[in-house]
Amino acid sequence: MIAKRITSISPKKTFIFFATNGEEQGLRGAKHFVKKYKASGDIAKIKFVINMDMIGYNKDNKLVDLETNKKFVAYAEWMAKVVTTYTKLEPNIVTPAWGSDHVPFLKEGIPSVLTIEHWPTKTPCYHRGCDTADHLTYEYGAEIIKLNIAASYLVSEEKIPLRVK
Repeated sequence: MIAKRITSISPKKTFIFFATNGEEQGLRGAKHFVKKYKASGDIAKIKFVINMDMIGYNKDNKLVDLETNKKFVAYAEWMAKVVTTYTKLEPNIVTPAWGSDHVPFLKEGIPSVLTIEHWPTKTPCYHRGCDTADHLTYEYGAEIIKLNIAASYLVSEEKIPLRVK
């Protein structure tokens, strides 16, 4: 959905959309991606990463966590403004980053922000058998998708008020 929407606007920047596997087994997919791009020399072309993980539930359907490391907190602050401008959600900036697919990028010095359901009010079915589609809050997930589309568009239009290395 995000890739389709972004490509429809003829973005000024090149986007890479990828899904990983092995996140729960040590970020295997993301680590492989970073290793491959580093070996080819293309890692320097990656200027900003938005990682979307666990977007389908929030007890109050209000808060979205924006997770990064302190070095890149300005990017999360910028995304917090995108949250309040383009969604019904409330941003919550979380540092340090600790366990999703944006971490290998952060370790390479690439600005990265994870958009994820607010951890203290995450799904009560996390890693349990009840983690099924009937427990998702689609409207909440749609708001996070809207956030990521808006942020991607603004990055494409170079309307991010940060200097992306």
